[in-house]
Parts: sequence; C-alpha cells; structure tokens
Amino acid sequence: MTRRNPQASVSEMARARKREEFLARIRQASRVDVSAQSARPSGKGREAERAEKRPPARHQTVAVAPAPAPERVPARAERPRPAPVRVEPSQPERAERPHAAPRLFREEALKHRLAFEEGRGLVRVSPPWTWALLWVVVSGLCAAIATSFVGKVEVTGRGRGILRPATGVRVLTSQLGGTVVRVEARSGERVKAGTSLLRIESPTVQAQLLEADRELEALRTQYSAVSSQQDEHYGEQLANLKARAKRVEEQIASLRSSAQHYERRVQADVGLLQRGLVSELAVSETRDSLAQAQRQLSAADQTLDQTRQELASLESRREDELWNRQERLAAAQNKRDALAVVLRQAVIEAPQDGTVEALLVKEGEVVQAGQPLGKLVPVDSPLQVVSFLAERDRAFAKPGDEVQLELDQLPHAQYGTLRARVLRIGDDLASPSEIHDALGDQKLEAPSYRVELEITDARAAESAHVKLRTGTLMNVRFTLRTERLITLVLNPLRRWFR
Repeated sequence: MTRRNPQASVSEMARARKREEFLARIRQASRVDVSAQSARPSGKGREAERAEKRPPARHQTVAVAPAPAPERVPARAERPRPAPVRVEPSQPERAERPHAAPRLFREEALKHRLAFEEGRGLVRVSPPWTWALLWVVVSGLCAAIATSFVGKVEVTGRGRGILRPATGVRVLTSQLGGTVVRVEARSGERVKAGTSLLRIESPTVQAQLLEADRELEALRTQYSAVSSQQDEHYGEQLANLKARAKRVEEQIASLRSSAQHYERRVQADVGLLQRGLVSELAVSETRDSLAQAQRQLSAADQTLDQTRQELASLESRREDELWNRQERLAAAQNKRDALAVVLRQAVIEAPQDGTVEALLVKEGEVVQAGQPLGKLVPVDSPLQVVSFLAERDRAFAKPGDEVQLELDQLPHAQYGTLRARVLRIGDDLASPSEIHDALGDQKLEAPSYRVELEITDARAAESAHVKLRTGTLMNVRFTLRTERLITLVLNPLRRWFR
C-alpha cells in the first residue's frame, strides 16, 4: 500500500497537468479564431480570399508550441499502438466544412468544451411560480391523506323494489275451464264487493249439471212410485209379525198358568200319596202333565223369540232401505248442487271493495281451472315497498333502518329520493316464485332476502305531482355501515398482497 499511493498521486498530478495544458491550448485557439473572424471579409469576397490563401492539395495545419513534457512516472510497459491513418478530404469537402480558429477544432466543439469545463452548464434555477405549484400539490396531498384518516363514508347496498298494498293483492282465479264471454270491468276501476267483473261460459259444466238434474229427478220418481208399495208390504209384514207375537204371548200365558196348576197338583198328590190316599200312578200322571205343560211353555217362548227376531229384522231391513234411498238421493242432490256452485263461479265477482289492478284475460279467450284472471287491490290499504336485499349484505341490515327510494319514473338527481323504514326482513332466502310474484320476470343477481319497507317521507313524489300506485318500480338504497376513507383505499391493496 505504501508503494502504490505515491504512484497514484503522481499519475493524478500528471493528468491534471495535461488537462490544464489542453485547456490553455483551446483558449488560445479560441482567441485566434475570434480575431480572425473579425478581420475576415463577408460574402463572396470572403470565400474568394479563403480559396486564394488555401493551397489546392495540401492540408493546412497550425503549428502549436509544444508544451513542456510532464514528468513520467514509471509504469508497466504498454503494447505499442498502431499509428492512426490520416484521410485527406477532397477540395469540395474542405470548402464546405467550417474552419476552426487555428484550423484544429470546430467552433461548436470549442464552445461546448469550454462551457463544460468552466461550469457554464449548471442547472438553471426554476422560477418562483413552480415552487408555489409544488407547495400547492404537496399541501393538497397532505390534506387528502389527513382527510382519508379522519373522514368517513357510507357503504350502501342496492336492491329492486315495488309498491304493494300492506294487506296484499287479491288474485282472482277461475274455478272452471271455459271461454270468457264478457268482461264487465276495466283496469283501474273502483268496484264494490259482489260486482260482476267477467263471465265465463263452460259447456262441459253445463252438460254435467243437466245430467245431474236428470239423475236426481229419476231417483225421486223411482222412489216415489216404489215407496208406496214397499211401505204397504212392510206394513203387512209388520202387522202379521206383531199379531203372531201377540198370539204366542197369549199362548205362553195360558201354558204358564197350566204349568202352575200342574205344579200345585203334583204337590197335593205327593202329600196324599204320603198319607196313602192316592196311588203312585196318579202322582206319576200328574208329573207327566206338568212336564208336558213346561215343554209347551218352552216351545212357545222360542216361538215368541223367533217372532221378535223376525220383527227386528224386518224393521232393520226397512231402515236400511230407507237409508240407502236417502243416501242415493243425497248423493245425487250434492252432485247437482256442486255443479251448480261451479257454474255460479263462472261469474267472477269482486270479493271486497277495491280497485281492479289488472284484468289478465279478454273476451273470447279460453281459460283453464285455477288460471289467474285479474288482481284486485283492497280499498284504503296502505302501500308498502317489497324489496330484496342480497345475502352478502343481510348481516348489516335490521328492522328500523332508514333507506332511500329512487323511483324509476322520477329522476332522483333532480327531485330527490323518498325515505322509508325497514319493517320486516325475511328469515329465509326468497323463493323464485316469491320473487316472480313481486317483480315479475325481473331476475336478481344473487340470492336475496325479502324486505318490507314503510314509506316515511314521500315529499319528492308530491313535489313532482307523481301519485304513488301499486306496482311502481324503484331502486332501494340501504345504508349498511360507515367506514374510514383510508380503509376503502387500502382494501384493494390488502386483497392484492394476500
């Protein structure tokens, strides 16, 4: 290290000395060039003079006094370099090329080198207004950063909504298939309960009703003709059985009396036999008479029981016949009444006072049983908004929250929005049929919950002279939560780094 440091310092001194000599030569050449230009004629005379002074084939050079040779520092032997080959330019090229002061450097090269070496190429100081602009930009950036930490913004969720009566819309359906023969009401018309709205003609039901009437009439005729004969025959059988039962009862009474008489005679004969007044043969005959009387009494009792059973069986058959008759008549009557009720339902009536929201059929159209025919809005029913909130926003909404309503038919940027309050939120996701009943053919982007809203401020609609009607569509804006601005700015970066 102690050996190399002196050599490095000597080489640096040599380079500095060479640089000073080079600058001195450049300055001298520049002064000579300036004096030559001031004494040089202009225009064609200058070119002629330059052409006379310049030799035709030899290149003019300027002899410059050699500078004292610098002290050489011993260094490693260098490989000899090949001598540069000098190319002499032609006469036209030399005439067109600008002349340097001592014919060594061009004027532009000299000025550039002098400006670089003497520090004339320093950066210019910017004007004051650029510093003011920089301070304004920096101040605005700092204010924006501070605001992002302090300021808060509302995070909202959007959904579609529609106005519906709180008591619901009564859907009028057809109870039978047929053809609409007359439409007696119009959409938007206010009607009272029992007002006929339209009529349906059903040839099938009418034919079935006529057939039921014929069956009922045939049964009534048949039973009216047969019932008298059956009643007479039943009366005769009943009278015969009752008479026979009466005779058997009388016979039983007589036999019971005879049996008691023979019992007393047997007891008397036994006493006389003990005293020896009668023979055993007489006592045996009396006992045989008692036994015969008892057998006759038992047979009479059996006959009476059989008669009573026949009488009960006859009454039971009579009751069964009457029951079957009544059942068949009742079935025929019920069938006829049911068809009559169905036929009466061919006239569609308003179930209650209200306004006809829509009639879905027209005259001559064929309808099926169960097909919706129209909708009736109950009178004086308060309106509420039925909306749907996406599942991802359900956790941030609750009953009592305020929401903004943007009517589709009213530019909210000009007239403002309506205010409403959340009444109820469904416990389960809304089914496709529920969404279709509320919004029709509109599709939701994600699974949603049904939300019912109560309008609390409708001044925006009143100022625009817009009447709120059932079926009005709107966008519902839910205020879910508030977040700092810096959080919303950094959320995309946070997700990106994850």
